[in-house]
Amino acid sequence: MATFALAVKFMGRSLVSPVLLVSGGLLIVAVAGYFLYPALEDVPHAAGIRMPADPERITTGFWALIYASFATSTGALAVMPWVKQPTGRLRIGNLHMRPRIRALLVLATAVPTMMLIATRGLDSLLERRSYLAEGSAGGFGGALSLAGIVSMAICGYLLHTQRSLTWLLVLLNVLMFTTLMISTGSRRFAAIPVLLAIGYYVARHDKISGRLLALGVLGALLLVPLPLYWRTLDTHGLFPYLNSLGDYLGSDLGLGTAAKTVLISVPLIGTAVTTRLPSEALITSLDPRPGESAGWYDIAQSMRLNAFTPTPGVGELLHHGTLTLVVFFLLVGLYLSLLDRHLQVLTSRGHQLIAFAHIGLTALFLLYVIQYNLRSSVRMLYYSLALLAAYTLWRYAVWLLLPARPYHSPYQYKSKNLPAVRLNTSS
Repeated sequence: MATFALAVKFMGRSLVSPVLLVSGGLLIVAVAGYFLYPALEDVPHAAGIRMPADPERITTGFWALIYASFATSTGALAVMPWVKQPTGRLRIGNLHMRPRIRALLVLATAVPTMMLIATRGLDSLLERRSYLAEGSAGGFGGALSLAGIVSMAICGYLLHTQRSLTWLLVLLNVLMFTTLMISTGSRRFAAIPVLLAIGYYVARHDKISGRLLALGVLGALLLVPLPLYWRTLDTHGLFPYLNSLGDYLGSDLGLGTAAKTVLISVPLIGTAVTTRLPSEALITSLDPRPGESAGWYDIAQSMRLNAFTPTPGVGELLHHGTLTLVVFFLLVGLYLSLLDRHLQVLTSRGHQLIAFAHIGLTALFLLYVIQYNLRSSVRMLYYSLALLAAYTLWRYAVWLLLPARPYHSPYQYKSKNLPAVRLNTSS
């Protein structure tokens, strides 16, 4: 608690600070899961596995998350003496894009949806026998799903900025992606309202968008039990899922199911510690190469607690020893501290879109590391690091090719011999 408080002091109490987002999120899940999960043990349809409230498992998961939070804060604080101190709290202002970029995004946001439909197959999406469709796994499909999630936040922004035909195209893409997520039974379906609300909030930053964001969060919590309920059906796909809505509305599902979906991470982590994992699991999980080259698909089936539940990343790390867990999150804290400074530079230059991309990847890392395989979670940081490197190279190239030129105000050329002109600043 002391190290987290110091991190809050140095990071400026910003809700979008990567360090505070990860360290605080791990701490909240640890404490809430330790005290509340026993009361939620018998809530139905909250996960793809039955997990008893075994005190030993809960205690192990609790301390694993506490170690992870502590190491993240400590790693961030270790960077403090070597970097420039923040001048204030990290703030994300309104996002402004040029009309041409927005028009390009209208088309780009539809690409992941169309490619996912082509990859999964229309027949499989409409109706299938098993929850996990054949060919749905794989790094390419995962990358497309991640791109689809990002596209929904962008669509929320475009729903505010676009008009007439392009607005209808954005709305059509939102409906198509929502239908796609329903047909797959993915929990990403529940995230769509909050993703759209985030994008809309970025565009406006006013009271109305703030209220819509709160409603989006509430809507996501209420929708989480629905895809979990779909997993219990005998047949799967769009048609069976829509036909089951009547039975779902009559079942006893609510916020308790949504809470258990997250807090079950604590006993899951405690269970993963005692699970037998392949000897090469850690090296393969941290390998930045694609899954085929890294040998991930050779061990992927061994990295699950059952057919529906992967071993959580925090549990995998603790399985290899407390030192491994602490060192990993020390490095994570170090990187997130540097990323926090980078976000302040981005926002000061008006590059809000890139800043939001980093924040989104950091949030996904937090979610993945407590509920999904370590490989899935660490790749979110790899994507963030690649984006940071690409931005740095771009800035360096601009500095080399376009050296700074002295700025001349248009008013200094005003002359009595020249007709007065109106300065066009619309661009």
